[in-house]
Amino acid sequence: MFGLVEPEGLKTLEAMGFTRDAAKAALTAHNGDVAAAAAELSQPSVEDKCRSIAARLAKADAAAAAEVAALLAQIAANPRDQRHTIILLGGSAPLQTALRAGNNAGVDLLIEAGYRRHDASTLSLTRADPARLYAAKSALDAARTSSPGRQGRNKALQAQASREARRAAAASFASAQEPRGGAVLTFADGSGAKFATRRFDGDDTLDRVVRFLATCEVGCPPDGDGWRVVAETTPPSFWCDGWVLSDKTTRDEQTFTVKDASKTLQSLQLWPSATLVVESADDDVVLTKPQRVRPPSPTKGHRLGPKPKPSDLFKRVTARHTDSLSGADKPRGRVAVSADKVPGLGRLLAMGFPEAKARDALRRANGDVNAAVAALL
Repeated sequence: MFGLVEPEGLKTLEAMGFTRDAAKAALTAHNGDVAAAAAELSQPSVEDKCRSIAARLAKADAAAAAEVAALLAQIAANPRDQRHTIILLGGSAPLQTALRAGNNAGVDLLIEAGYRRHDASTLSLTRADPARLYAAKSALDAARTSSPGRQGRNKALQAQASREARRAAAASFASAQEPRGGAVLTFADGSGAKFATRRFDGDDTLDRVVRFLATCEVGCPPDGDGWRVVAETTPPSFWCDGWVLSDKTTRDEQTFTVKDASKTLQSLQLWPSATLVVESADDDVVLTKPQRVRPPSPTKGHRLGPKPKPSDLFKRVTARHTDSLSGADKPRGRVAVSADKVPGLGRLLAMGFPEAKARDALRRANGDVNAAVAALL
């Protein structure tokens, strides 16, 4: 004998296809009753029940499935959160509506996750069971992404939720007054182009900076790209998963995460000034609008058009001197008194080249005027 487990009963259950460990556990739970143990083992597992219920909920209403999935994720992240110990089933709030979708599929899934019916309109969670929570959450996540059509609907819902979160973040900052003193933060994109500068109080949190970025038309992710409300912080804050936010002011570059949203700028070493770089988490996305590059305007002394030939310059200079001798025009520019002592220097000066450069070019060209002109051009 194995306690209350008879060897014959164990062999019977094994012959029915159940594993030895499962058969032994069932026989022990039912005091050796083979029929009761077989009935229990024949029932679908918690995982199977969760998969069936989750499929029913996801098929009935994708938005309701997303609402219930968010609740399960919050419970799994913080099982001791007292806000989730009692759940009311009545009312028209988004969660209550979602739980009733698919013929109360959300309620059935919470029961499989460890909740119990306190009464007809209330569910209670005495102690969270990580295994049951994981089974319910993973089943619902799989059901929500099991088909291409459902994936498209989920992406649309996520984009809509992101747009709403960004609008809420921007609206919460719209009436904020910029302080006269405090920390000066400059914002730039990945290429280093600056797109905003603003002052913040030293005791402002990073969440307040995120809300400011939500008001910027350029430099931050689009509306439907990862904006969300962070309910884990007190009070709730905003964050965007579509960016990489970092401080590159010092050598020790620091990249911020959602856990930094509730920290003050002083504690994050962003006071009295810093430059925050906002880069897209997707390398193929450019957050700032491409700026039009204007060609440089020609300045005095810069040549426009093709490079002139030395013979053309000689013709122009000869014509200029001819006009000067005929009185048609006055001599242009002053020629150095000593120019006649250096062969060819007068011709170069008449072309408009500086004397120092003309002398140097003639010296390097060993007096060859054509070569000097080519070097000066």
